[in-house]
Amino acid sequence: MPLFKRSRGCQSLRLERSIEQPDSYKLVIGWETLEDHTLHFRASEELQEFRRLAGSYVAGPSHMEHVEIVFSGF
Repeated sequence: MPLFKRSRGCQSLRLERSIEQPDSYKLVIGWETLEDHTLHFRASEELQEFRRLAGSYVAGPSHMEHVEIVFSGF
């Protein structure tokens, strides 16, 4: 999505779908820093545009959490 590509610190984006619950999706966004998401993106026009485009596809309240990679391999 171009609006994420132009967002400060956005490094990656992927959409995952649950195999067991095919109507359930997870949007995973990699940010360079936590502040790139919590300060810059959340105050940006890009977030407002994303909400406008995706809002009708969200069935209920979204869940967000910040995680860090502990191990990555294979």
